[in-house]
Amino acid sequence: MKRIVLFVMILALLSCRGGEQKGFADIVPDSYRVEIQYDSIDIESIVLDSVYCSYNGFSGITPAGHIYYYDRYFGYIYEFDSDGKCLSRHLGIGRSHQETTFRDCVNAVFSDSGFVLLSTGLDFEIFDSDYSLEKRFTLVYRPDTRGNASSFETYSFSLDNRVARIRDGIFYIGMLSEHLEFNCFTTGEKFLEQGCHIGRIDLTEEKSLPMIVKGFPQIYHQEKASCASFSGVNFDVGEDYLYVGYEADSLIYRCDFSGEPESCFGISGKGMDMDYAPVRSWDDVPVYRQNRETKGRYGWIEYIDETGLLFRSYSRGQHSSSDGLQIYENGVLAADLDVPGEFRVAGYIEPYYYSQVYEDEENGRLRLMRFRL
Repeated sequence: MKRIVLFVMILALLSCRGGEQKGFADIVPDSYRVEIQYDSIDIESIVLDSVYCSYNGFSGITPAGHIYYYDRYFGYIYEFDSDGKCLSRHLGIGRSHQETTFRDCVNAVFSDSGFVLLSTGLDFEIFDSDYSLEKRFTLVYRPDTRGNASSFETYSFSLDNRVARIRDGIFYIGMLSEHLEFNCFTTGEKFLEQGCHIGRIDLTEEKSLPMIVKGFPQIYHQEKASCASFSGVNFDVGEDYLYVGYEADSLIYRCDFSGEPESCFGISGKGMDMDYAPVRSWDDVPVYRQNRETKGRYGWIEYIDETGLLFRSYSRGQHSSSDGLQIYENGVLAADLDVPGEFRVAGYIEPYYYSQVYEDEENGRLRLMRFRL
């Protein structure tokens, strides 16, 4: 009888384990394949028409296929054609239905139907495609939930990466935990297992949702002090997956829309200095900054729906005069290219792929780069 009971208990335990969701430790790369299609690209530099701005903003490609530049301090959004000619200027600081009240926003993102701004005070402004205000709202802050690993209130905006996306009415934004009772120093392994990375806000219901993409890849568990300077993520939201990349990990993870990793792929970048100085406490903040400013790390991810290509930028470190750009097609590396520093693919206007805008305040100009494949 005891043997029967023991056998049933073992079966029950195995059944429970079989129903568990995968974590990063369970994900085996589905592809290390390399099929180089592009050895180099011809990058063309374009100077945008001169506009009044503070040279501190956000840029990208609108759903209508225009280059945009949003100025964080003056509140203007400029649209340019594919050759850099200024087509229009909208918004600006004010209180009319075609102005913004934000003087220093956290992020500015286009959806399929309009334009969304997020302020440091958790305020949202949502404009339609003609830049007329549809609504303003403020997220309700719930201090009693701070410290909870899945609670939006536990986390802070990732101001180094400033990644935000919108898909199906959900606003996704990269976040970090600096809570004194829940961080990589005071909470240790618990933080590495339970810490989340992407906040979500339901723009229709005007409320935050539970955080997603929980935990860190194995390299963070194995080299805690070395990877502590690189706890942020870069991501894009595709039609079928979230594509998530960790700054100190060469792999890119396909996650479902609940944030659970399903598969991964990725090849290490070329010539990266990843000899990180250890960071073990808040007292090591100068070392933390030095690592970020001088060492290599994986960066911006852009998935282009129109062509099915995924672009990942990476910095090699201060020893290198160039950075890297990888191109993946169905998880297979198609190119690993030398590009200028801080190069990030922002979007696609046929037949060109465009970078984000470079802000050249010293020479009083905005410029970007484009290339074709």
